Amino acid sequence: MLLKREWQIAKAMARMHFSRYQSFRMDSFLLFISNLIFLIGTIVFWYVVNDVGFIVDGWTYAQILVFITLSELFYTFEQNIFSVAALFWQVIYTGSIDTQLIRPMDPRKRFLLLNIDYLGLLVGFVKVFLILRIANIYL
Repeated sequence: MLLKREWQIAKAMARMHFSRYQSFRMDSFLLFISNLIFLIGTIVFWYVVNDVGFIVDGWTYAQILVFITLSELFYTFEQNIFSVAALFWQVIYTGSIDTQLIRPMDPRKRFLLLNIDYLGLLVGFVKVFLILRIANIYL
């Protein structure tokens, strides 16, 4: 019962975040496009390096793409989840944790759910999917 209630609260918080992204559609769109351009630039760079004949010892082009995929995945988690979790000390330091203790959800979970960048996570997973699809072509 408690888990179901927390799940409903988490869904409501996620809806709140996505409604905020819909309010600033152009910013969200430009964030997605700029990340996509960076990704394409990285892939093209390594393709040109591989095509010109420069060889990274022991690495094929597909292995480099898988490495880029893993680095993008870890970067996504670090930027959108772990960097937010590291700021929880401010909630304790400012004393606002007292007001959060009366809420129906654990303050740590609530803090994470309210501050996670859901669009950043979505963009990160799209980038990982695209790179893996491109790497699959070369495997």
